[in-house]
Amino acid sequence: MARRCIFGLERAGSGEHVFPATLGGRRINRGILCDKHNNALAPLAGVLSEQLRFLNAQIGVRPDHDKKTPHASVVTDPHGREYVLSIEGFRLKGGHLVSETPLEDGRTSVTMEFGTQEEVDRWIKAQEEAGIKVEAVSRTERTRLSHHRFRASVQLGGPEGLRAVGYVALTFLAHRFPELASSPALEPFRQFVLMGDRDNEFVWWLDPPRASADDPYPLGHKIEISLSASGDAMARVTFFSCVAFGVRFGPVVHAKAETVTTHIDPLTLHPPNDVREHWAEGSDIGLECPMSQAETLRRAITHGTAERAFDAFMRRVSDYRLQEDARPFHVRLIAANALASAERRKVVDCVVEENAQRVLNLIHHVARDLRSQADTTSKANRMIRAYLDALFPENQEPSQFYAAASSDIQAAARRAIAQAIDDDLVRNVLDVDRLAMLLGGGPGAAVAGEAVMKALTDILD
Repeated sequence: MARRCIFGLERAGSGEHVFPATLGGRRINRGILCDKHNNALAPLAGVLSEQLRFLNAQIGVRPDHDKKTPHASVVTDPHGREYVLSIEGFRLKGGHLVSETPLEDGRTSVTMEFGTQEEVDRWIKAQEEAGIKVEAVSRTERTRLSHHRFRASVQLGGPEGLRAVGYVALTFLAHRFPELASSPALEPFRQFVLMGDRDNEFVWWLDPPRASADDPYPLGHKIEISLSASGDAMARVTFFSCVAFGVRFGPVVHAKAETVTTHIDPLTLHPPNDVREHWAEGSDIGLECPMSQAETLRRAITHGTAERAFDAFMRRVSDYRLQEDARPFHVRLIAANALASAERRKVVDCVVEENAQRVLNLIHHVARDLRSQADTTSKANRMIRAYLDALFPENQEPSQFYAAASSDIQAAARRAIAQAIDDDLVRNVLDVDRLAMLLGGGPGAAVAGEAVMKALTDILD
């Protein structure tokens, strides 16, 4: 017998993603919603997509509707310039005026910086539509390295965000327990999700989750549906292992107390390895409705647990991306090991050049560490610190006077890391983990630090 939409008598069949496609959900259930209600609820998935866009972009989630294109988010540098950030790198968003010089013939010479050729074409078209004739005199392509720490705005929750969490939980309840999801007892919850015109008594923030060795996907999502034999049906919804919400569906009568936990890997593009499910007896998942829906969030912000959880998540993302990016580089290097030494070293140098931003990040890490440990009672240490401040200033580009010297030290650090990689390659001890650590971890920072200190010592001598 055909299923009915959980919101009414219409026949289901819309092909609802059990978990939002934009967050990496791959599974479809055609027995949950009718077309009308699927269209009515679709904006809630968009709310979650927008609120979690930065996390999506950091991890590299490819939405189910467009698996070729990873998510991207917009971040800003300290000067307010906007950049588009994704796992494919970062680029300037729009056009940036570098300089503007009036010419004697009444024309104006401008130097502009763009992230893509498409943005160049759009800018020229906009100028010409405004009656300004543009003549391209010269063009230079270069790889931009950033000394800045980017800022990103992440806004989670709010009335629509909490409704969207409820929608996700309800979809999972309907996926596994369709009779309960459409039961009359849960009508208040369904109306909250559908209309949003009731006070929110159903969804609330939880304390940031701790990383668990039992979670198969360290950057994944987790949905826990808990049913008691007689009492409230509850859920815990966790996004990217770092943001969690509690959900109270309402009273149910169920044959037995049980909990079903679904782990979702947003980075797996196709079933069947995108989810893992676990069924257990009992209904205690440690949830208790707070007096205020925002009480837990306020506590997490006040006590700093939210910030610490987010920082821990970003470290996991960084480690994951470093490992994933190192794999294809490792394949290239292993293949190059059969070449003559000079040709092999060219491949090694090329790999390190492609990771120039990571090397610069290591140098900034070393510079911050040296600044914090410097004994300022020593004249030499004071001079080293002064040079570090000038060559690798915190969160800004070095001045034009020091830019060349800064670039030379970066090149020296890249050569040192390339030498360390080449040495390991020759000794057949370069695995993916070792390569990742030399490109972006502690061993790489140690090698880069030696190169930086040698350069500074040469300057002081």
